[in-house]
Amino acid sequence: MSAARRLVRCAALLGSIVGSLVGCESNEPDPGASDPTGFTLPVAAAAEPDKGDEPHDRVGVDLDRSGRIHAGKVVTLAGLAARISRYAENYNSKKTGAGWVTRNNRRWSKLFVRLDADENTPWRHVRWILGVFHEQGYYKLLFGVRRREPSGHWGNKLTVFLPTSVPEGTPTRIRLWATDNGLVCAVDGKRVRLEHLSRGLQGQQIEIDAAPDVAYKHVIAVVSRLIQSNVKDIRFRDLAPPLPEMRDKTPLPD
Repeated sequence: MSAARRLVRCAALLGSIVGSLVGCESNEPDPGASDPTGFTLPVAAAAEPDKGDEPHDRVGVDLDRSGRIHAGKVVTLAGLAARISRYAENYNSKKTGAGWVTRNNRRWSKLFVRLDADENTPWRHVRWILGVFHEQGYYKLLFGVRRREPSGHWGNKLTVFLPTSVPEGTPTRIRLWATDNGLVCAVDGKRVRLEHLSRGLQGQQIEIDAAPDVAYKHVIAVVSRLIQSNVKDIRFRDLAPPLPEMRDKTPLPD
């Protein structure tokens, strides 16, 4: 683990201890405190610094390439749902009822949820995690990434606010799938090179539709390009809650 990542982890843990002393936090270990070994965060040029200044405003979840979910300990999807639900309730209590926002007759947590996932994790695994986040009322996402510069490694992020309403009209769909010749990207059915992806997309509603076997790093590359192009409305296709038979499996099956 790098010194920067260790500093972020220590700040979050210290914040949890201080919060528990004043009665504001759960006594559970911080879900972001685990340290799965041997995984690498994806690269994203649009990454912004995550200074860890507000350790109480987020929940941390790690996902390794084998499909193991780390949230203080290795948990199943069902266990993850229960833990982040409790964190949202605890945060709302700390904020004396102001930890939620209601939109379209649904309650959403104001907490951020940060996902640190190995860059080669299959998108199917990440999508199940995001489905649990969405199911539990989390819409403020932080994706842990690396910068392209040598100085930026752990502790950087991409911020995405999932829409809390149905799209107006039909979103522009970006599809990603893998072939023997590499990754293919298409915008509304027309194939494009990744470096040309952002042309003409500013201000549009975008839906990312990645095949289950696409590596997570490719989805993050698309998200990074969209953020650089000032696209605000980014959606992910098929963020439905995981099927019941998936909820108690660890690691997540292929």
